[in-house]
Amino acid sequence: MKFKERLKNYQKLLTEITIEEQRAKIIQDDNSLTGRRSLAGIKDHLNKLLDQEQNEYEKLTQIISKLSCVEERQVILARYMDGMEWETITALVFGKAKNFYEKEDSYQRRIYRIHGNALINANKIMEASRN
Repeated sequence: MKFKERLKNYQKLLTEITIEEQRAKIIQDDNSLTGRRSLAGIKDHLNKLLDQEQNEYEKLTQIISKLSCVEERQVILARYMDGMEWETITALVFGKAKNFYEKEDSYQRRIYRIHGNALINANKIMEASRN
């Protein structure tokens, strides 16, 4: 599996956890017998999801930490682990540049290139760790 696929699967896992947490909050206010049963099932499922998330988070961050370029690490962490939007990531990485607002589009393209290089390098790291 490619690194980007793993990151996307991780994001899907985070989404499912969020939905399960929301379901639990809604059902908790119900106080019916079926609601209590559902809540118990949701909590069990949520615990399994949280274990999966912790395990995958550790594996992904191990790969990310091996990226040699600071900007690559930060872009991947911000985008996939923190769920930031591209504009926010661009401002995070390059916002202190004196010409940031005049050349914001150029900086945005640089973020995309950094992102692409990070994925390539992370794939290489994953491949090397299999051998």
